[in-house]
Order: sequence, then structure tokens, then C-alpha cells
Amino acid sequence: MDLDPKKPEPGLYRDVPWDVYRAIDAANHSTLKRLDRAPAHLRYDLDHPKEPTEAMIRGSAVDAALLEPDTFLERFACQPSDEDIACADNGCDDYADASYRELQAIAGEMGIKANGKTDELRARVSGMALWLEANKEKQLIKLETWVLIQELVDAVQNGPNQTARDLLFESEGINQATLVWRDIETDLLCKGRPDRIIREYDGCPTTADFKTSVKPATEHRRGGYLMDYWCHTQAAMYRSGLNTIAGSDALYRRPVIVMVEAAPNSHHGVVCLAIDEDTMDQGDRQYRRWLNQYAECVANDHWPSYPDGLTRVSIPRWGFDPGVELHGI
Repeated sequence: MDLDPKKPEPGLYRDVPWDVYRAIDAANHSTLKRLDRAPAHLRYDLDHPKEPTEAMIRGSAVDAALLEPDTFLERFACQPSDEDIACADNGCDDYADASYRELQAIAGEMGIKANGKTDELRARVSGMALWLEANKEKQLIKLETWVLIQELVDAVQNGPNQTARDLLFESEGINQATLVWRDIETDLLCKGRPDRIIREYDGCPTTADFKTSVKPATEHRRGGYLMDYWCHTQAAMYRSGLNTIAGSDALYRRPVIVMVEAAPNSHHGVVCLAIDEDTMDQGDRQYRRWLNQYAECVANDHWPSYPDGLTRVSIPRWGFDPGVELHGI
């Protein structure tokens, strides 16, 4: 079944290019989680799309390198070093008449070294211009980030965590499938793209999502990581979509997260996290609140900001001295 992004039919689709998935006009988790602030923030973000951050680019690139290696080099390109592009005989004479100051400005815009002799700088700028033209359809990645991506992939593929390999490679499943479904309660079209749908693991079908974190993945930080990045609400939405498509409310259970520590110049530890059912129930409630709120905003074309008036506020309990009697908390 082919997917038409302009008229998507509910279902599960394989091998959908990223650009086609993005073109589907449907509610997804990346959109809904921005309602954690206020609808006005989401509306502003939708009207003023931002360029992806370096962390977002790195995350997408690691996902592709690990789960869709056949498409990785089609979507991403490693920015060459100054030495690799500084070729005097590169066939580009667009900058033959540029002054040294003009070349410096152009080099700065390109993100390459802007010093050296005039001929060297001209060769560097000309070489980079040719490389940029050849890779204009790709997401450009700095060399140090490219190296880090390879290290993270290697940590999963060849590191000591066999469970990660079982989940991502050795279990029977589908990588980067596109889900499209109609939410029964709101009648909104929804979409999702789980990293991996596993036919059976630990006795039931489930999903595995791959995450990177520059923070340590030590035990006491893991629950906070789920909260910080809304992993439980994303897993809940994916599970809802899969069960809606499959026609069962209890089919897909026990979503898992494969997390790799992504701090540069460090050991890249890998840990596999099974999200417990209490956390999934909270994820269900939270994502459902977002989806209902989003449906109301869309229906009324009204995207409110924070409420007017005074809002009572208190510091967290742990900020008070021990033994202090608290009133109204």
C-alpha cells in the first residue's frame, strides 16, 4: 500500500522517506508535547519553523545510521576538512576576482577557516562552494559530530549490551515504519514513526525507541530522563496508534527505550529501559490531554497563552528546611 501524504489512509507503511512523512498533515508527538507550555507557543512555532539544532541533527543522523543505514549517506554529508577542500585546481573560478576581505567574509559564512594566503583562501572557498553545491540536498554535519555519530553506532553494534542488539537488530521487526490512524475520541488524524516495531519480545509485540543523552544514564537519572524528553508520552501515543491500527486495545505492551550516552570524548554506555505500566498510564493521560486540547484549538482556531491574573506559587517541598510546618501545600 502506497502512502499519499496529501490524502493519507490509516495504516502501517514501510520505507516511507522522511520528507514524505513530514508532509503528512496530522497530529504527532513532536507537535503535541509543545502544548506543555501553552497553545500560543505551539501556534507560534508552527507559524515560524526553526532550523533544527545541532543536537536534533545529531539525533536524526544517529537514528538513520543505526536503523536505516541504506539511506544515511543519501540524507547526510560530512563537512570536509579545510585541507581536503583546499585544492587549487578545482575547476571553480567564481571567486577569481574576489578580494581577500570578500573571501574572508564568504569563508566565514561557509564555516571554514578564513585566514592564510590569498591563493590558499581562494582555493579553499572555491572548493567548499563546489562541495556545497554537490551536497545541497543533504543535511551537513561537522566532522567532529560525524566522528561522534560513528562512535555511538559502534557502541550499540559492538558494545557489551547484548539486549540492545536483540531489540534493535536480532528480533523480528520493522524499522522506522510510518503509522497513520484516526483518533476515535477527537476524530483527528494522527501519525507516528517508531524507531522499531518488534513482532514479539518478552512475550508480546512492542516498540523500541533509540535515544541519545549527553547526561549520564545512571540509575537515579533514568526516570527524570523519561520526563525531560517525554519518552513515556511518545511511547503511549505510538502504542495507541498501533493498537488502533491493529484493532486491539491490549496488543502492544511494554515499550522499551535503548539509550546511549552521547557526551563526546567519553565512554558511550548503553542501557535498555522498560517503561513500567504506571508510567505508561500517566503517559496515556498526558498525551490524551494534549490531543484533546489540540483538537479544541484547531476546531476554534483559538490558541490561548498563559491564564490572566495571579497564580499562587511555591518552591518545591525539598526547598524548605526540615521540620518546617507548611500551610496550604
